[in-house]
Amino acid sequence: MYAILDAPDDVLAIELSGTVTREDIQAIESACRARLERHEALGLFVDLTGLSDVTGDAIAEDIRFEMEMLSMWERFPHVAAVSDKKFVSAIVRFLNRSVAAVEFRAYDSASRDAAMAFASDVPAAPAQPRKAVRRIEPREEGVLAFEINGRVTPGDIDTIVGPLREATASGRRIDLFVRLHDYEGFDPAMLVSGSLFSAKIGAIRHVRRYALVGASDWMKRAVEAAEHVLPMEIRSFDRDDEDQAWAWLRS
Repeated sequence: MYAILDAPDDVLAIELSGTVTREDIQAIESACRARLERHEALGLFVDLTGLSDVTGDAIAEDIRFEMEMLSMWERFPHVAAVSDKKFVSAIVRFLNRSVAAVEFRAYDSASRDAAMAFASDVPAAPAQPRKAVRRIEPREEGVLAFEINGRVTPGDIDTIVGPLREATASGRRIDLFVRLHDYEGFDPAMLVSGSLFSAKIGAIRHVRRYALVGASDWMKRAVEAAEHVLPMEIRSFDRDDEDQAWAWLRS
C-alpha cells in the first residue's frame, strides 16, 4: 500500500508499506503529474522502511511510468530514499552515478528527517533547452522540410510529429528534406517517445524520397546502409550541394 505524506507542495512525499500493487503505482503517478503541473521542479521523498513486497503488475506499471518520465528527470533535482536495506542504498548509489541531472541520496530510518529536509531543498528547475528542430519553407510542393541545429531533445518532438502526421494523414506520398547545421546528436529519451516512434513508423510507407543535407561522414555511411532496408529513396548531400538535393526531390 502507499500513503502521500504531509510535505511542501513542491515535494512529493510517499510512504510504501506492505505489498505495493499496480493501483498504488497508478495513484502515485496521478499525484506526481498533478504536482508537475503546478511546479517546474519537484523534490521526491520515498520511505521504503515498511515495504515487504511488490506485485509483478506494479513493477511493470512502474517501469512504464518511469520510461514516460525519462525526459523529465531533470525536474526532480533531489530524490531521497529511506530504507534500512543495503540493496536500496546500492541502487541509489548506482542511480546517482548514472543520472547526472538528479542527486539521489539514501538514508536509514533513523535519518528520516534529514531525508525529508534534503528532498524539500528544491533548487530552481534548469532552463528549458533551446529547440533544435524547426520547420522550414520547402522549395517544392509535397515536401516536408526541417532544419536541425544543435541537440535534439524531447522538446522537439511536437515540431516533428505534428507536421509528419498531418502530411501523411491523407495517404498520399511525400518527400522529406532535412538540413543539418551543427547537429549535436539527440537526447536518449527520444528513443522511448511513443508518439515519435509511432509517427515515424506510420510515415515510412508514405515517404517517396528523403534528402539529408550536411550529414557527417558517419551519417553518410548510415544513409548508405539504410538505402538497402527502407522502402524509400534516401540520399545525403554535402552542405554546399543543397541545390542538388532540391533538384533530386523535384525529379
